[in-house]
Amino acid sequence: MGDIMKIAHLSDLHFGKFSLSPKQFFSKEWIGNFNYFLNRRHEFDRHIPFSIPSVLDAMNVTHALISGDLTTTSSKVEYEIAQFFTRQLEDLGIKVIAIPGNHDHYTRKAYREKRFYHYYPSSSETSSYNLKNHGVTAHRLQEGWTLVALDTAIATPIGSANGQFSSEIESHLITLLESLPLDEKIIIMNHFPLFSYEKPKRRLLGCEKLQSIVKNSPNVLFYLHGHAHRRSVADLRSNRLPIVLDCGSSGLSNGTWNLLDIDKEGCDLDIYQYGENRWKVITTHHFKW
Repeated sequence: MGDIMKIAHLSDLHFGKFSLSPKQFFSKEWIGNFNYFLNRRHEFDRHIPFSIPSVLDAMNVTHALISGDLTTTSSKVEYEIAQFFTRQLEDLGIKVIAIPGNHDHYTRKAYREKRFYHYYPSSSETSSYNLKNHGVTAHRLQEGWTLVALDTAIATPIGSANGQFSSEIESHLITLLESLPLDEKIIIMNHFPLFSYEKPKRRLLGCEKLQSIVKNSPNVLFYLHGHAHRRSVADLRSNRLPIVLDCGSSGLSNGTWNLLDIDKEGCDLDIYQYGENRWKVITTHHFKW
C-alpha cells in the first residue's frame, strides 16, 4: 500500500453556453438550451467551479474524479469550457479522470461522434479496455488501488435521461474485475446511481446486473456516482455492497463535492459545500477497513 491518497470526487458541473444556432432544432439540443435559459443559468454558476482547483492544490489532492455531466447540451463550446477547467487541475499536478454523463451524450450526433472522447481520453495504461469502445476501463491510482470507470450514458429521446448497463459492458466489466489481483482495492465510478431510486426515465437500465457484479466483488470498496444532484453517503458493507457516494452537483450555486482521504487504516470523508463565497466542510465521515 502506498502513501496517503487524497481524492476529490466532483460531478454534474454542467458547464453551459446558451446557443442561438438554428441547427439545434434538428435535435433535442433546443430543449437543453431552453431549460438552460429558463432555469439552469440561474441555478448554476460556472465561475464557482473555477475556485475548486486552488482549494484542491492547497490540500495536496492527488486525484480528481469527475463522474459525468461536465456539459449541459454536449456542445463543442461547452466542452471547451469543461476542458479549460480540467486543464487547470492538471496544471497543478492533479490527476484528472472523467467519465461522461447523459448530458455529455445529450444529442444523438454528439453520442454518435463520441464527442466526449475528443476532449477526454478513453484509454489508460492499466487496462486494454477503453471507455469509448468497451464502456469500461481501469486506472491504477496507486499501489493496491484501482479505479474502474464506466460509460453507461446514451443518447435518449426528449424527456428521457436513462443510462444503459448493456450486456457488452457487463461482460467487459466481469472480465476486467477478474483480471485484477484478489487483494486489489477497487473504486467503481459511474454517472448513474447503483440503485433505481430515480423516476423511470432517469434510471440506469440494467442496474440489477451491475448490483449483482458489485455484490460478488468484495474488493470493491467504493461506488462513486452523480446524476441525482443529491449528495448522499450509504455504507452498505453489511449487505456485501460497497460504500456508495453521490457527491451532488459541483456546479450549482450551492454546489458540493467530496474529499476522500485514504490510507492503510481507512478513509476520512469530508463533504464540501459552497456558501458565503467559499468552500467549507459541512459533514465528515470515517470508514475503517
